[in-house]
Amino acid sequence: MSDWRVQLGLVAGAGGGVYYVSHLEEVPQTGRYRFMDLSPEAEAEYAAESFREIMNEVGPKLLPSNHPIVRYCQAIAARIVSSAGLGHVVPGSTHGVQKRRRGWGLSGLDEGETGFGNQMTDESTWEIFVINDPDTPNAFVLSGKKIFVFTGILPIAGDDAGLATILGHEIAHQVVRHGAERLSQVKVLMALGYFFDFVMGVDIGITRIGLNLFLTLPNSRAQESEADRIGLRLMAQACFDPREAPQVWVRMTEMENKKRLGWLGAIDFISTHPSSSKRIKKLEAWTAEALDVRAASSCPDELSNRFEAFKDDVANRLSEPFAGTPTRSPSQGIEPMEDGRPQDSFRDPYAERSRIPGMLPPPRPLPQRETLEDRTKPLNEVDPVDEQWLKWLRGRKSS
Repeated sequence: MSDWRVQLGLVAGAGGGVYYVSHLEEVPQTGRYRFMDLSPEAEAEYAAESFREIMNEVGPKLLPSNHPIVRYCQAIAARIVSSAGLGHVVPGSTHGVQKRRRGWGLSGLDEGETGFGNQMTDESTWEIFVINDPDTPNAFVLSGKKIFVFTGILPIAGDDAGLATILGHEIAHQVVRHGAERLSQVKVLMALGYFFDFVMGVDIGITRIGLNLFLTLPNSRAQESEADRIGLRLMAQACFDPREAPQVWVRMTEMENKKRLGWLGAIDFISTHPSSSKRIKKLEAWTAEALDVRAASSCPDELSNRFEAFKDDVANRLSEPFAGTPTRSPSQGIEPMEDGRPQDSFRDPYAERSRIPGMLPPPRPLPQRETLEDRTKPLNEVDPVDEQWLKWLRGRKSS
């Protein structure tokens, strides 16, 4: 190895070390130090590109924004976000999704428009999307406050507190900017890779494997544990019971064992996430502090009653017949109202139903021109699992 390479490597290493230390910051919620040199503006650019790629990939599987399951996930997320003063949650717009199926549009069976996501969002707006994929038990968040939930995670969530555990975890990732941290870490990995290759003469392939095992994966597991802890606090602050959180990972372990993935998921060293068993132990250890957070939030009993009413209301909507069924045959014409003005012969039982205070407005029925037969056929093409989700909504435990 030539002296000039060593000298150049030492100079570069010293400069890189100074740059690294000068860009260390502390995560306020946990006290962990990390390298962060990505500006919010650059993070937003990366997020926009990632969002376009994701939408093109999963777009055809997205449930419409006013689907009951989307509304349910939105309600849980909104409760967490609003209680922490982080903004508000809206259903992510599915307009512009390639090859989008017809669905529950706001004005009937819609065909979609141009653009991706809600175009009028601001820094306080979170968007939530639900991907109709029952075989994928997953959820993730993109920088830019865009949350994606696969329907396959709902049985593992099990109940309101379980879904709050999952959504609180994803919201925590965004709150502490884990996505930006990972992008910042890429620069460190590239610098170390060039150093070991150019100065030390170590094969680049071996260097990448070593850096992945000893730097990338441990840091990823640290982020996941951090999101678990912060997410537990967030759900507790929103008056969900944090004692239910470990049960999510109990159910996840059962699912992994059924798929014969238990032994693989238990090997932390080669995984981006901690094993389910370790997550359970840590969540149980953090439960006491989460209960203190919940107690400090002065959670009213009324909130549980209102959310129970919301759950029942959504379940009833899925089970009731279409609101646009005519009460009179078309041949009978228009029936006059009491004041002599004509009224439509179609009834709308939802129009007079009062909304639950503080909850989302109920999804509107399809236009009256649609018959029950017209509505059922395309809906079955879009979402053949309504009956499955109806059973799930009725059977879960609300908080």
